[in-house]
Amino acid sequence: VPDQVFIKTLFYAVAGIGWGVPILPLLSWMNRGK
Repeated sequence: VPDQVFIKTLFYAVAGIGWGVPILPLLSWMNRGK
């Protein structure tokens, strides 16, 4: 069902963004500390 594929894609997109956003400030903070 195309709807399920769309929901899975949307879920993974949100999960990827939710995981990536907290990492970006952490990386920039680590680079600044060096």
